[in-house]
Amino acid sequence: MADNFTTFLRVFSASIRFDTLSDAILARTYIEDEDICTVDLQNSYLHIAHEDFDPREVTFTSIWNIFDYVSQARRNISLERSALRTPEEIGGKKTARNFPHDILNLVSDQLWRDRVPLGVAAMEPRWNCAFAFNGRDLRNMSLVHRSWTSPAQSALRQRAVVPFVRMKHFLLSPFCGPWVSEMILYWSINDRICGVTQSDISLLEELLKRTPNLKSLSFNTFLVHAPFRIDTCLEIIAGRLSRLEDLWLKDLEVAGKETRLHSPSIEMHDLCLHLPEMRLLKFLSLRHCSDQDGSPSDLEQHPPSSLKNIEIDTSIFAIGPLFPWLVKPRGNFALQFLSLVLRDSGGSFWPREIRECLEDSLKETRNLRLGILNGQRHILYESMGWPPPYFNLLRSNGVLATLDLFIMETDVGEFSAVDAPTLQNVLNFEFMRLPTSLERLTTHYLDGAIRRHFTPTRAAAPDMSSQIRHVWNFLGAWADFVEDLRPAAPLKFLQDIEKVTSSLPNLRKFVITGSPEISEENLTRWDIDGFMNHMNQHAGEIQDGVPEKLQRICVDKNVELICLKNVFPRRWDILA
Repeated sequence: MADNFTTFLRVFSASIRFDTLSDAILARTYIEDEDICTVDLQNSYLHIAHEDFDPREVTFTSIWNIFDYVSQARRNISLERSALRTPEEIGGKKTARNFPHDILNLVSDQLWRDRVPLGVAAMEPRWNCAFAFNGRDLRNMSLVHRSWTSPAQSALRQRAVVPFVRMKHFLLSPFCGPWVSEMILYWSINDRICGVTQSDISLLEELLKRTPNLKSLSFNTFLVHAPFRIDTCLEIIAGRLSRLEDLWLKDLEVAGKETRLHSPSIEMHDLCLHLPEMRLLKFLSLRHCSDQDGSPSDLEQHPPSSLKNIEIDTSIFAIGPLFPWLVKPRGNFALQFLSLVLRDSGGSFWPREIRECLEDSLKETRNLRLGILNGQRHILYESMGWPPPYFNLLRSNGVLATLDLFIMETDVGEFSAVDAPTLQNVLNFEFMRLPTSLERLTTHYLDGAIRRHFTPTRAAAPDMSSQIRHVWNFLGAWADFVEDLRPAAPLKFLQDIEKVTSSLPNLRKFVITGSPEISEENLTRWDIDGFMNHMNQHAGEIQDGVPEKLQRICVDKNVELICLKNVFPRRWDILA
């Protein structure tokens, strides 16, 4: 160690000067020793074995002073490097790489606006992959020329990807500060038996304290057996982030780990307890939450009135008594957009909490996204009750403007002619009894597995009645149309599509989507954010395959038709 108390921090590849020798020893030991988990200054002395260390010479008053000092020193180093100029620049000679700063700022702003949406980027369970894809274009821009680095870095540092194991390093980096407006936080404890410690909680609190202007946060946990202390984390989030507008709480699946099918780490009661404190929150997304514990009696009257958009993606068995508190309109609280993705959903088995509160909330909700995942032929058996509960709910809504309806199943099984009358009811209820107020309709039903059973050749069975044969032909034509966009669509199929547009006089956009056969593993990882983003990106790319007659029908009805034959995003599509 040099006499001027400068030490080289290996993890940052930077030399930093300290006021005293003991300050330098303490900082280097605390930063580079991964076994030090304490955030207590006195306890950190116990890990120092350097013979020249003297606690009386330490000028830091807390561990957080070390974070402040090192972070500012690294920021100063970055500023000094960006201020350096080449001899050509000093002499006033211009190169082809010199652009006006206004142009560079406009370019970096556009790259920032074109970034992968936060909810989509947060689907990646591996933080190192999410970090690698974060701001890739901006990082490439910063490497073109030194004069490009500053505007690119200014845009890049607005979003942070912070894994549990790197929280300490991020706090020590020049990228941590009030300029961070978006964050993906991976709250994973790396199989630590003791779970989350108080030191981990202190690091989280300090992290959010130093990023007070966060407007969007994705808090990612994992479906493994571990004490995450989510209740404390939510308390800190609500207390520290007064400007938070968008919040994702995702329980992600980990490959090769035993998951808890119906015991997510996120308890809805813990969220509802602190939700009223988030007074500026506009958007809330929950993935794999549990609503089995707690009662609405000990909660405030309703969520913040600013909350207008809620997405819930969970098993239908995890829905409980707190669901109505979260979505039911009352006072000055009313949702404008509701996205409900129910996994393991049976035909007529919907919890009473869902049926009752949706009847009230859908009276004022203008935008609904409904996903039924792995329902296992829940719409095909009359023995399970007809019609499915969501059809009755949709039919009673008089203000619904947009409806995105996804039914995705992996266990299709074998179909027989006796199932066809129920399929006829599907057509009648699904299309002919939807709210006439609809302006946009998106449907996604038939995957590759269903298509194998509904083909025109199967319809030739001699024991089928004419009505059954019509239904069979319709579904086979629908499957062929969605997957292959065959121009030679049967006339009866086109007539049925025309009935759909005629029964919805206000319809202006009709989106028909399909996907290849979806395995149960892929369906488990299916995420509505990535699906809708993928669909929006590819809308209109394959319109040439739409039959001319169908195009003419939609033109006459003033309906924009969008047909997408594969909108299931593969993981490598999402962040590319």
